[in-house]
Amino acid sequence: MKYPNETKGSEVEEPETEERTCPSCGMAEPEWTANQGRGFARDEQSYCCQGCAEGTGCTCKEDQDE
Repeated sequence: MKYPNETKGSEVEEPETEERTCPSCGMAEPEWTANQGRGFARDEQSYCCQGCAEGTGCTCKEDQDE
């Protein structure tokens, strides 16, 4: 979306907000199930679950399959 720039008379692009995803499985943050939806932190990154953080497999996807 563009907004008029009142000082220059031109249009300015609205910055896009990135949706955070799990760096291991790519799951979007609103779908995370671990730690009450807050995910699991490891090595200064946030993962959707402990399984993704440790590389043993996504437990969120397992929970969704049930």
